[in-house]
Amino acid sequence: MNTIEQASETIWQSMVKEQPASRKLCKTLRLADASHVQVNVLRRWQSQGRRLAGKGIRA
Repeated sequence: MNTIEQASETIWQSMVKEQPASRKLCKTLRLADASHVQVNVLRRWQSQGRRLAGKGIRA
Protein backbone atom coordinates (compact mmCIF):
# COMPACT_ATOMS: atom_id res chain seq x y z
CA MET A 1 0.00 0.00 0.00
CA ASN A 2 1.41 3.40 -0.91
CA THR A 3 1.34 6.55 1.25
CA ILE A 4 -1.85 7.91 -0.33
CA GLU A 5 -3.72 4.64 0.16
CA GLN A 6 -2.48 4.32 3.75
CA ALA A 7 -3.53 7.87 4.60
CA SER A 8 -6.91 7.36 2.92
CA GLU A 9 -7.53 4.19 4.91
CA THR A 10 -6.42 5.79 8.20
CA ILE A 11 -8.66 8.82 7.71
CA TRP A 12 -11.58 6.68 6.54
CA GLN A 13 -11.38 4.44 9.61
CA SER A 14 -11.24 7.52 11.86
CA MET A 15 -14.28 9.06 10.17
CA VAL A 16 -16.29 5.84 10.41
CA LYS A 17 -15.49 5.68 14.14
CA GLU A 18 -16.22 9.43 14.45
CA GLN A 19 -12.78 10.03 15.92
CA PRO A 20 -10.09 12.53 14.95
CA ALA A 21 -7.49 11.33 12.46
CA SER A 22 -4.16 10.16 13.81
CA ARG A 23 -1.58 12.84 14.57
CA LYS A 24 0.93 10.58 12.81
CA LEU A 25 -0.37 11.96 9.52
CA CYS A 26 0.80 15.49 10.30
CA LYS A 27 3.41 16.70 7.83
CA THR A 28 3.54 13.36 5.98
CA LEU A 29 1.70 14.32 2.78
CA ARG A 30 2.42 16.82 0.06
CA LEU A 31 -0.46 19.04 -1.06
CA ALA A 32 -1.00 16.98 -4.22
CA ASP A 33 -1.08 13.77 -2.16
CA ALA A 34 -3.54 15.29 0.30
CA SER A 35 -5.85 16.15 -2.60
CA HIS A 36 -5.79 12.52 -3.72
CA VAL A 37 -6.58 11.40 -0.18
CA GLN A 38 -9.53 13.77 -0.05
CA VAL A 39 -10.92 12.42 -3.32
CA ASN A 40 -10.46 8.83 -2.11
CA VAL A 41 -12.40 9.54 1.07
CA LEU A 42 -15.19 11.30 -0.86
CA ARG A 43 -15.43 8.29 -3.19
CA ARG A 44 -15.84 6.01 -0.19
CA TRP A 45 -18.71 8.17 1.10
CA GLN A 46 -20.32 8.00 -2.32
CA SER A 47 -19.94 4.22 -2.41
CA GLN A 48 -21.84 4.17 0.89
CA GLY A 49 -24.72 5.94 -0.85
CA ARG A 50 -24.08 9.30 0.78
CA ARG A 51 -24.97 12.55 -0.93
CA LEU A 52 -21.99 14.89 -1.07
CA ALA A 53 -23.61 18.13 -2.15
CA GLY A 54 -25.80 20.66 -0.42
CA LYS A 55 -25.71 21.16 3.32
CA GLY A 56 -23.13 18.50 4.03
CA ILE A 57 -22.93 14.75 3.97
CA ARG A 58 -26.34 13.15 4.37
CA ALA A 59 -27.41 9.59 4.91
